[in-house]
Amino acid sequence: MKRYMGVKKRLLSIANKIIPKSNIVLFSSYPAFSDNSLALFHYIVNNRKDIIECYRLYWGQSNNDKVPEIVKENVDVTVVEKGSFKGIWTFLRAKYIFSTHGYFSEVYSGAGQSQVNLWHGNGYKSITDKDRMYRGDLTIVTGDIYRKIHSRVLDMDENRVITTGLPRNDWLFSKEKALEKLGVSKESYKKIYIWMPTYRKASIGHSGVDGNATAFGISTMNAEQFRKLEDVLLNNNCLLIIKPHPMDSMLLAGLGKYEHIRVITNIDLENNDIQLYELLPETDGLLSDYSSVVVDYLLLGKPITMVLSDMDEYRKSRGFVFDLVEDYFPGPIVSDFDSLLNYFQEADTIDNQWLSKRLKLKKVFHKYDDACSSERVCNLIFDANCLK
Repeated sequence: MKRYMGVKKRLLSIANKIIPKSNIVLFSSYPAFSDNSLALFHYIVNNRKDIIECYRLYWGQSNNDKVPEIVKENVDVTVVEKGSFKGIWTFLRAKYIFSTHGYFSEVYSGAGQSQVNLWHGNGYKSITDKDRMYRGDLTIVTGDIYRKIHSRVLDMDENRVITTGLPRNDWLFSKEKALEKLGVSKESYKKIYIWMPTYRKASIGHSGVDGNATAFGISTMNAEQFRKLEDVLLNNNCLLIIKPHPMDSMLLAGLGKYEHIRVITNIDLENNDIQLYELLPETDGLLSDYSSVVVDYLLLGKPITMVLSDMDEYRKSRGFVFDLVEDYFPGPIVSDFDSLLNYFQEADTIDNQWLSKRLKLKKVFHKYDDACSSERVCNLIFDANCLK
């Protein structure tokens, strides 16, 4: 199979150099129809009619992914199956390709074609060999600190790593009533927290274990601990939304029914036509670990708690982009169940102690604090013609 894929990539690379390009803009993302690619697409559809008039828009999908309304209802976009003849032909003819994980990894751009790697987050985790396949002709970052990091680990000239901000972060400034769509009454709770762990052992797309699969977290908590957590949340009139990572193998279906704990999956978001980053602004605090959402959430100016107990194991197995990664944490570390309960009981006091650190790190990680990242990407690619 590896040999077949290698031959296929070489043939596609040769064909891509020969076949002339047309005025086609091709988008793709993982998960499908999400993240930076969809945010950029959303901006173009709503704000850049000049681009729509000049280019034909295409979306590459896999496995009959559910098409969101903004794509389905738009007459100016065509959805193609990535591995089909039409999907391959569209790739070979496209002038611009925007992706979060690459369209066809290791198939290099042909003459007159530009592959823009919108990436899938600037955070703490080391970039893997597989990620390097997706580097593209240009990639974007949230701040200059990541320009140097991505230039080094992706082996790209620093002038090809551009600080624009991530398009998905535009949604952090939206007024979408995501909680209402999910059947959650914000007024019923004093505070609403969201817990978004990164994966340790993945069920799709990644065969290894990052860190310790049995480290303290949602997937290692038992029924009694969830009942105790429910009681603490009840006493403090808080709701905890648990959002598993798309690649995580946690089995939360059997979590049970709780008034103050709710699991929301990608399927729930898709069924209600909600993007995850439209939900985040309505929450009052984030619990996570090494996920890039920690860096993004700083733009909201709200409390962040680091739930992790396997830093040494994670450093050895996956690694970090920072040597002293702890210096870049914007909140307290919760490493066991008792400290988790204590956090919810003393949240106001603890969060205030970290306010200045959050403000400092926001300036370190983000050059821009606005809803204009998609606009900057469009200006860079379509107006400044930096890739021509």
